[in-house]
Amino acid sequence: QCHLFAGAPAGAKIAACVASIRATGGVLDARGIDGAQSITVDMMAGVTAPVTLHLGVGTYTISAAQTWPTGFRLLGQGRLQTVLKSSTAVAQWTHSYATNTETYSEMAHVALDGNSVGTTGLLIQKAASFLVQDLNISGFVTNGVQNRGGLLFTIRDSKIFANAIGFDSN
Repeated sequence: QCHLFAGAPAGAKIAACVASIRATGGVLDARGIDGAQSITVDMMAGVTAPVTLHLGVGTYTISAAQTWPTGFRLLGQGRLQTVLKSSTAVAQWTHSYATNTETYSEMAHVALDGNSVGTTGLLIQKAASFLVQDLNISGFVTNGVQNRGGLLFTIRDSKIFANAIGFDSN
């Protein structure tokens, strides 16, 4: 239950919750942190094991680039209910590995809103298996989703708007 951890704003509270399982992995429930929230730190920094994070209903304004660790699953409450909104010109989430060896990752049931300032919503590099499902993706300066060299990249049941997706083989 991430809402029980010390910290403010929401990003610090979730980062403290993540720190409790950073090396072992597990499921984190942040659904008790809802409404208008801000994320000013990289909540997943230093995570080395698979983690599933459930976010609540609300708008989470992101001003710090977020690391996407290996085997990470980010699950909201629906693409109209959990909104990840950029407030600065950063890539919201970056998944980057040297080889295609990491385990299954997923982002589902959220809206990625670049707010006309965010560069990229989800940058995926060298993913062995990555599922993007039930997302609204809009308002990014470059791409809402950028896939660079991923082997198995799947988008399902998502609404993708202008400047929303890009692929290359790097």
